[in-house]
Amino acid sequence: MRSIPADPPHIAAHTHSIRHRAEIEASTGGGCFYCLATFPPSEVADWIDGTEEAPVTALCPRCGID
Repeated sequence: MRSIPADPPHIAAHTHSIRHRAEIEASTGGGCFYCLATFPPSEVADWIDGTEEAPVTALCPRCGID
């Protein structure tokens, strides 16, 4: 019997593309699915989702897409 393969890395990465503030801030780098830029977490200046006091999804510092 054949087993179902795990999701390819680009599909599995989507689970980390929203509501990820703690993960981004604890990492050494991040990247954007839209413009493909990579950057250190310290460059993320704008966040959305969550609450006004605690936004949780980064906006790309290069293109502004979440």
